[in-house]
Amino acid sequence: LVDKFITQTELNGDPIHYGRALAMKGEVYGRLGEYDKAFEAHRRLEMIYDADLHSVLVCKAYGSDRVAQSFGHSARWHMQQGNSEEALRTCLYVVNTLMPKMEARNVHNACVMLWPGLWVMKDMGLASEARKHFDELVVQKFSEHYADGATTWALAAYTPTLMLLDLCRNQGDQSERIDEYTAWALDKKNLEINSSLNGGLANFSRDVDSINAEICLLLTRVTEETDIKKRLVENGIYVAQLSMERTRPKGSSKGMIAARQQISPVYEELKGMADGFRAAGRAVRGEFRVG
Repeated sequence: LVDKFITQTELNGDPIHYGRALAMKGEVYGRLGEYDKAFEAHRRLEMIYDADLHSVLVCKAYGSDRVAQSFGHSARWHMQQGNSEEALRTCLYVVNTLMPKMEARNVHNACVMLWPGLWVMKDMGLASEARKHFDELVVQKFSEHYADGATTWALAAYTPTLMLLDLCRNQGDQSERIDEYTAWALDKKNLEINSSLNGGLANFSRDVDSINAEICLLLTRVTEETDIKKRLVENGIYVAQLSMERTRPKGSSKGMIAARQQISPVYEELKGMADGFRAAGRAVRGEFRVG
């Protein structure tokens, strides 16, 4: 179907729909882990796409710039192939070259464009920079352009995203907001995110459940009280399991490859901590005998 869409739009000579078709093809192959085919589609897209000429028209046709978003996806593909230098170069191209040409009010578009790159940068130790870009280009723009009470598709992801990136940039140096973050993470209602948003963002490299799980994990590292640490582990495992189920391979599907890679180490560490607490509890109850 995608190839048919590409053929039809190429014959029509319309760069708006042809670019969208190529972006769709890249995204499909990227999700399948067939990165050579994904990059081939993206290179063809780069040859025809001009943000100055096309972005407004793509947004008019599709609601957001589904062509420019391919650049963010390509950063993730580079990272999946171990090419971190090119992945970072692409992230910076999105932020410095493409984003200034996007309509500032379209915060949905900004969020989707930046989303894959946030986690590329975070994994490269650039959480502070990632947070700055997300805050300035998405969160603040939403506040500037929309009245109190307004909403947007990914609004529920804003707070945990800023929180996780803040915790990452302050590892080894406690954030001034640790108590606030801990209280937030201990309230399970804050961790309940609708499946539509989780599924959509997982397709773009990471779901909110995995973000909330990692928040809980990082908070355990700066929490001294055992009872609080246990509750953080419990809450973290709860949302981590949701993410693990969402992203796992199913049938012939490879699952959500990038999102799975984000949650797996978080889940394993939380699970190890839970196992440790259970073992300690059994030892206290005398179920373990020495000698």
